[in-house]
Amino acid sequence: MIWVDWAIIVVFLISAGFGLIRGVVREAVSLATWVAIILFGRIMAPQVSEILLPYIEQDSVRLFIAFACIGILIMMLGSVISKIANKVVSATGLSGFNRFLGLIFGALRGVAILVIVIAIASLTSLTQEPWWAGSEFIPVLEDLRDQAAQLVENQLEKRA
Repeated sequence: MIWVDWAIIVVFLISAGFGLIRGVVREAVSLATWVAIILFGRIMAPQVSEILLPYIEQDSVRLFIAFACIGILIMMLGSVISKIANKVVSATGLSGFNRFLGLIFGALRGVAILVIVIAIASLTSLTQEPWWAGSEFIPVLEDLRDQAAQLVENQLEKRA
């Protein structure tokens, strides 16, 4: 194994470790919070930006601030929901199972992060570097990238 393989292992273990520490409930609420920020931000930011019209003249700045305000509010709501959900899990005695599932969630997230990094790096000249060809894990991540791309392509074809 070479340095890039060790870096891949570190990213994977850090993500899995965070999942273990936080638990699946907190991880799921966090993911749902980010999805909500994106969805509500896209839907509501234009309307919220109209409220800021008397104070901010430039459209792009107004829209950015509106999106940020929506994001902050949803982040605060997500934090409250996460704390309540964690208290419920602790009260039911499922903390160990929650952490175990969090470990699995974190491991899967780590793989997803690595696949995205490989997909982006594949668009550059990094693929020509000797360490890229010498890696043991990059070919596995490239296979996962290709499978994910095929899955997305199939889903898009079904919707068309």
